[in-house]
Amino acid sequence: MTGDLFDVPGAKPKAVAPEGDTTPIVNEKVEFFEFLDILFTDKKRFAGLSDKDKKTHFFMTNRRFAVAFPLQAQAANGLLLDTVGVSHQYHHVFCTGKKPSWVYTKSGKGSFVKAADAKCANECLSFDKGIIGLWLTANDEADLKTFRDYVMYDPKRILNELKTILKRTVNPISKK
Repeated sequence: MTGDLFDVPGAKPKAVAPEGDTTPIVNEKVEFFEFLDILFTDKKRFAGLSDKDKKTHFFMTNRRFAVAFPLQAQAANGLLLDTVGVSHQYHHVFCTGKKPSWVYTKSGKGSFVKAADAKCANECLSFDKGIIGLWLTANDEADLKTFRDYVMYDPKRILNELKTILKRTVNPISKK
């Protein structure tokens, strides 16, 4: 093939990165979790990512950002902003050398309640429905399913709140 880059003596192919360069090849496919690592930790490799990779992983990246920054993530979704530009902005602000803890989310397959908190969660769920109803009203929640979800994530806090509501609502009867 005449005129091809590979025919020039001593020329390197376009797909080979220089020695010591950690920048990925632009045509290389980057998986989502590797993309997150690059987004938060590696400025050189992020600069070498293709726009296609940034667009491909934007939806899931934005879902992870919605854990800590729901309004900003919703704005990025709702306004249909330039996804590559938003990815660059996320990288610019959050590239600190390590992943933030809120990036890691639990899957639905495992149990959310630790064994030590199981007793506390059972105690929360055994409260009178009237007290649970007051908790739902105080927290602007509509149903028991949401209450159970809160109990699964933070049973100690919910138990303390339920006990506080119980103390406020129950008047002790004086014995004579």
